[in-house]
Amino acid sequence: MAQETDTPAWKASLLEGITAFPHVYTIVTCADTTHDLSPVFEADKDAYYARQVQEYCEHIQSSLHAKASIFHEEVQTLRDENRDLKKEVATLNKVIDRVGAPKHTDGQLLRRQTRDHPTFNATEKDIEKRQEEYVGWRSKAMRNLAVDKTIYNTEFRRLQYIGSMLDGGAYTLVRQSLDAITMNPDDTELWEWKTADDLIEFLNGQYETIDLDRTASRNFDNYFMTNKPFENFIAEFNKLATLAGKNAPLVVHWHLTNTQNAWLSRPFLHRASWPPSGYYRRIESCWELWSGGIDKTQASFMVQVASVVIR
Repeated sequence: MAQETDTPAWKASLLEGITAFPHVYTIVTCADTTHDLSPVFEADKDAYYARQVQEYCEHIQSSLHAKASIFHEEVQTLRDENRDLKKEVATLNKVIDRVGAPKHTDGQLLRRQTRDHPTFNATEKDIEKRQEEYVGWRSKAMRNLAVDKTIYNTEFRRLQYIGSMLDGGAYTLVRQSLDAITMNPDDTELWEWKTADDLIEFLNGQYETIDLDRTASRNFDNYFMTNKPFENFIAEFNKLATLAGKNAPLVVHWHLTNTQNAWLSRPFLHRASWPPSGYYRRIESCWELWSGGIDKTQASFMVQVASVVIR
């Protein structure tokens, strides 16, 4: 280890005279010891010259201090930015851990099997029509989630998908809560809905408020063939029966109690139980023949035959 050289007398004397200027003091401490600068600080030799040197040292000290302050502020700014970036990286890492990376096979990323349907905006003024729109929208949204479950593989993604399929007033209703979920993907305690099913249940309470089955049942009970072509009538009839949740025996019951078709019930007036479900298809066939021009008596006879077959 090299020996430390002694501080020359001139340098020690010089340092004693500039202790009020720490920056200059540091510079002189590191200065070349072979050059004797002490004479310029000896005030008794030339007071005017010494004062000039003193003022110059003050200027150097002030300039160095200002520059050091600027550097300090820049360093602090960079440290703050670095800290913020670290926080952002940590947040993004948590999001990645939470939502998961899409799995792929043979180098190909998974793709959705479904496509987005129109959004639900709740602009329909008629409550019944709006509910019908909502129920249809919900069915499609839930089917997409089920089919593409490898894509929407977390509750965060499922909630975001449902939110993306809302628009207008329907989206406004849930926007703030969805924003909270978006901004806090890793803190479910701040989520109003923990799962997609919770969000759907909330929407059900807003837009599924009437008994559509009762309405459909009423429409079914009040539906008559009148002068409609049979093909149009039976298609609408079957649709109404499905919407009303009518199974085959209930459809047969409609046939047997409908006043316009009461003649069809004659073979069953004295039966102890309702006819089996197969009778509905026989009635449909006879009805089609009748609407196509077959004599009513002939159609009735065919029903009589059907009643014998199903006993």
